[in-house]
Amino acid sequence: MRTLSTGIGKESRVPHADYSLLIVCAEAKGPLLAYVGIKITAADGKQVLDTQSEGPWLFVALPAGSYKVEATRKDGTAHSAQVDVPAEGQKVLRLAW
Repeated sequence: MRTLSTGIGKESRVPHADYSLLIVCAEAKGPLLAYVGIKITAADGKQVLDTQSEGPWLFVALPAGSYKVEATRKDGTAHSAQVDVPAEGQKVLRLAW
């Protein structure tokens, strides 16, 4: 699975349209979060990604479909969401704690 972790510093927050999913991790009322564990599971239950995002933006090249995204901060608190990745374009998923 092709991924790109970025977003540390405004100069690195540029679009990457060749990825179908952008996951943005942040505090609900505060800064962006880096070093978040990310697991993505396809609708059939198969885990397709298990990684750590070094920056607050994680771009993922996924085929179109429905996925469950589970994100875990360094302090162990987790957040999950369902996302539908389109056949064309990029879906943005914002996860806030």
